[in-house]
Amino acid sequence: MVRLILVRHGESIANKKGIFQGQTYDTGLTARGQKQALFLARLLIKIGATKIIASHLKRARETAEIIARQLSLSVTIDDSIIEISHGRWESHTNEWVKSNYGDLLKLWRREPTRVQMPDGENLKQICKRVKSFLENVVKEYEGKTVIVVGHDLIMKVMIAIIIGLSLDNIWKFRVDNGSLTILELDQTARGRIIVLNQISHLGKYLSDIDSQAL
Repeated sequence: MVRLILVRHGESIANKKGIFQGQTYDTGLTARGQKQALFLARLLIKIGATKIIASHLKRARETAEIIARQLSLSVTIDDSIIEISHGRWESHTNEWVKSNYGDLLKLWRREPTRVQMPDGENLKQICKRVKSFLENVVKEYEGKTVIVVGHDLIMKVMIAIIIGLSLDNIWKFRVDNGSLTILELDQTARGRIIVLNQISHLGKYLSDIDSQAL
C-alpha cells in the first residue's frame, strides 16, 4: 500500500486573473499562493512523508519547494504530471475562450472526454501519462507516504483513475489551490479516498476558484 497525498499548487498569478495556463502560460505564485503553500507545509509536517514529486511548471514547483523546505525533503520533478495542454486557449481568459470557442468550452464542462483541445491534448492522453505515473509510484514507494504537487485537472484525473470514476465526472468535485487530498493505493494503482480537498488550514487565504479558468 502507498499513501498518496495530492496537493494542488497555491494560487498563481494566472489563477487570480482567470487565465488558462496549461503548459505554456507558466506563472508563479501570488502572495496568497505562497501563504497557502506555507500553511499546507505546516499541516504536512504533522502527517509526515518520505518523498515529494512535482510538476516542473512554476506554480507547482514553487509550491513544492516551500513544502520541501519545511519538511527537509528534496523535490523530484516528473513531467508526466504537468497540466493538460490547453493549446490555443493558453494565455487567454475565460471570456476570450467563451467568445472564440464557446461550444467547445460548454462541451468541456459537460463531457470532457469528447474534447480535443485546439493544438493541445485530450483526456485520453492525460489518462495515459497519469496511469503510467501512478503505476511507477506504487512500484517504487511501497509502504511509504508520497506527496504529489500538481494541477487541478491532473489531480482530478488521478482521483478518478484511483477510485474508478468516469472522467466525465471530474467537474463534480473541487480541488482548491493549496488543498490536500489523501488516498491509499494498492499494487494495481487503485484504492480509496481518505480525505478529499481539505482546505480548513487555509483560513482567510482560500482562493475563489469559481473565477478561475479551468
